[in-house]
Amino acid sequence: MIKLNELKQILNQKKVLVFTNKNSFSLYKNYFESEFNASITYYKDFQLNPKLSDVIECFKKININDFDAIIGIGGGSPMDFSKAVTYFSHFEISEYNDFLKHLKSPKQFESNLPLYLIPTTSGSGSEGNRFSVIYDEAEKYSLVSSAIYPKNIVLDSKFVEFLPKRVTAYTAIDAITHALESFWANGSTIDSQKISLKALNILVPNIKEVVHNPTAELREKIMFGAYLAGKAIDTAMTTAPHAFSYYLTTEHGIPHGQAVAINLGYFIEINGTARDLTPIHEVFQVKTDNELKLAWFKLLKDIEIYENPLDIVDDTQAFFDAVNSERLGNNPYPLKKSEFEKLFTGDN
Repeated sequence: MIKLNELKQILNQKKVLVFTNKNSFSLYKNYFESEFNASITYYKDFQLNPKLSDVIECFKKININDFDAIIGIGGGSPMDFSKAVTYFSHFEISEYNDFLKHLKSPKQFESNLPLYLIPTTSGSGSEGNRFSVIYDEAEKYSLVSSAIYPKNIVLDSKFVEFLPKRVTAYTAIDAITHALESFWANGSTIDSQKISLKALNILVPNIKEVVHNPTAELREKIMFGAYLAGKAIDTAMTTAPHAFSYYLTTEHGIPHGQAVAINLGYFIEINGTARDLTPIHEVFQVKTDNELKLAWFKLLKDIEIYENPLDIVDDTQAFFDAVNSERLGNNPYPLKKSEFEKLFTGDN
């Protein structure tokens, strides 16, 4: 982790490719041109949830080998896109099937193209892990490779100073879901659980205040907590709440953090039968899994993002059929499809 001034020195007189989203393009272009002494090219032609076709189109337009470094600045999408481009820059491929082959079976190696990430939301945790979420049409892939670890990251509250209230809520709760799921995941380790708990102890006490009365200090705390949660899922990965979330986002436009969060409460008690959640009780200041579930739904209502997933979907069966089996397989309680509906119809 480095300061912004350090990044300016590192990239002094370098050729840099900056990825950012369309909405923030002008803002960041003005910032980089006034603050950085570097030759900068900007790229913004990708979707909110980047698709493989966006990546392929980027390589048609730009010779990535012309650059000394890449910066991804924005929320999860620009950072994931910059990671994917960094990965694919190491291969001389141009055909769709070759890109898809790598997306499905990525290689592990150390990148020779420095990647720097600057998050402008406080939730995705992409800056702390080796994952890049890329869609091929409606199918979601996680490109997982050591090659897309960032060379370094910058956490600076100036980039989230004017984040809207609802976006603050969606992204901060996303970070908490990462910390919770990485704690109970089958893939968790003692070390990753320590990181999960450290993240939770930063995020949970501060989320309501950062949503309703944000300050620079609070925003930096949430950014750091989100980074830690991202590091935790780098080891443990996510579980059932994420597995059920993708349909809500792709088919109903529910923001990712909210989609995961409104699912998560339904899994607390059942996962508590397979994993001791006592350390989580302490963070939320409750004594039982049921109290934790109630505290979770209350938190969602306090930050004004609570909804019942079954009230959103038009086709319950399609919702259940779309569950991501890989994420579901990392859940501590081995859920069967016959249990899905009962799980979501409990009282809260």
